[in-house]
Amino acid sequence: MLSERLGRYAEIGLVIVYQNDDHRKVEEFIDKHPGSTLGDIKNSLNMSSGIVHYHLLILMLKHRVTTYADSIKNARYFPNSTGYPDDKKMIISLLRRDDIREVLESVLDSPGIYITDLANALEMQEHNVSCLMRKMSTKGIVIKITKNGEMPAYRISDRLEPVVRSCIRIIEQNNNKKALYVD
Repeated sequence: MLSERLGRYAEIGLVIVYQNDDHRKVEEFIDKHPGSTLGDIKNSLNMSSGIVHYHLLILMLKHRVTTYADSIKNARYFPNSTGYPDDKKMIISLLRRDDIREVLESVLDSPGIYITDLANALEMQEHNVSCLMRKMSTKGIVIKITKNGEMPAYRISDRLEPVVRSCIRIIEQNNNKKALYVD
């Protein structure tokens, strides 16, 4: 750990930074908006990328924040608590994308729905819906159902359905709180 290598000076630095107002704002934002990216935090708190990155590093060193890599380029930040197991982090990260959230909500509302029906209901291209379903199927979130050579239909996996519902509620609550951080 960095503080062990740098000794007492690093610990003093961490204490000073931990008392910083910007530091508290970043931590509070992550608590209220789990699964946010550095860009989300920067834009919402009107801070520079460098400042946000610095405070995220301190929060990680203090084990206050943990990350989840939702892709090669995006790290998402979560409070470091038992309330966010990997399945929940994965689903919250996906739900941060409006298109995926709309698809998952529709599949929850209409288990056994076809891609064509999903595309029509959401006014999306069928190819895009198909790509999203393939991505979520690979992650085990949705299950592909085929009957007697018919087109495949989709539903949320039994194991993850309660997690998906819970995560949708978290995202909806966060969207209602976003106005608090806009000047």
